[in-house]
Amino acid sequence: MIGAAENLADAGEALAKSQGCLACYSPDGTIGIRPTWQGLWGWEEYLTDGFTASVDDEYFKESIEYRNTNVAEGVASIMQLYQFTKEEFEAMIAYASAYLEFEG
Repeated sequence: MIGAAENLADAGEALAKSQGCLACYSPDGTIGIRPTWQGLWGWEEYLTDGFTASVDDEYFKESIEYRNTNVAEGVASIMQLYQFTKEEFEAMIAYASAYLEFEG
């Protein structure tokens, strides 16, 4: 559980690390197993179903909750199933949106 005094973004970063998210998705632009999160927030993502989606809170949450939803074009859907609480999602979103905004 995230303490009330704890910074949500810091809690989200700790959660991303503890759940292995950062083993695949780099937050700093480094090319790894999966695309980087750097600059992703606000980006228009091309999806395998032919649609596009803006990367925002809802996109991020749906992509984790329903791992075969919002699959980016050119990226295989291999993520394991995660079950986060509402509070954990809020922390992950705070981390992603605070530090990984699109700079284009």
